[in-house]
Amino acid sequence: MSRVWAGAMLGIAAAGTPLAVATITIGWRQTFILVGAISALVGVLFLLLVRDRPPGTPEPPRERETLSSALHGFVTILRLPGLLRIFALQTVAYAVLTTILGLWAGTYLHDVHGLTSIERGNVLIAMALGQIFGLLVIGPLDRMLDTRKWVAVAGATSTLAVLLVLAIAPDLPTPIAIVLLVLLAAVAAYGPVVVSHARTFYPEHLAGRGVTTANMAQLLGCAVLPMATGLVPGFFPIGPSGYATEAYRWIFAAIAATLLCGLLGYLRARDVPPSQGAAPRPAGGPSNEISQPQPKGTGH
Repeated sequence: MSRVWAGAMLGIAAAGTPLAVATITIGWRQTFILVGAISALVGVLFLLLVRDRPPGTPEPPRERETLSSALHGFVTILRLPGLLRIFALQTVAYAVLTTILGLWAGTYLHDVHGLTSIERGNVLIAMALGQIFGLLVIGPLDRMLDTRKWVAVAGATSTLAVLLVLAIAPDLPTPIAIVLLVLLAAVAAYGPVVVSHARTFYPEHLAGRGVTTANMAQLLGCAVLPMATGLVPGFFPIGPSGYATEAYRWIFAAIAATLLCGLLGYLRARDVPPSQGAAPRPAGGPSNEISQPQPKGTGH
């Protein structure tokens, strides 16, 4: 999962300097038309080449699902014991990164530090590379340390620490501010570990719907947090170079407060170490077991 996320970050890297160069060279309108065409091509290739299951795997028997049964399955996922505590962090974990990387990093570097579009693009590429590095390093740690929860807690706490530094001193020297942004992208790469943690709570027959529900929580955060932080600059005067430094102080503080709330909810979640497989089955509820070999001498 971490490798897949790392590959996806290549698109974020393309949104840095290559996008800036394209807009300067051919203009915004033509650039967005080009990006739209590339997206359409990827969609067609996905439709033609991607399969629902590995080659040679038989189609599993399934009944036609109604809207009522789909909604019932969605409610079943939300009622799984302890899952909402994991969703608390999953809702904000990736949203923090996308809000900084996709919305505020570029304008912050322009308004506070005076970087040009090309310079800002270079920083965004560095942040994307930092995220790729973090994904490849943090991803395997849950199995190496035999804990999912505390790997995610360490990543969220480190991200929170960087956000607090940026909130306290948004007008740091430019090289230090850039290092902090790249560091934030790297330590915020704990998202796949949270997704993996949530996966252990889904019954096998609801695994697809469980992942979909988790993605809904994640995308909800990615939609709400940028809009919410977008309200902050309106409380401060706009200077000749853009938003005031004080506005960015409160933007970073608001993002940090959001992450703190998600982290506090997640701290109450039960850890499910990789060596233990899936979460124990709730009494009287559906099986949460995931077929997975158990180490000798251990049990649930």
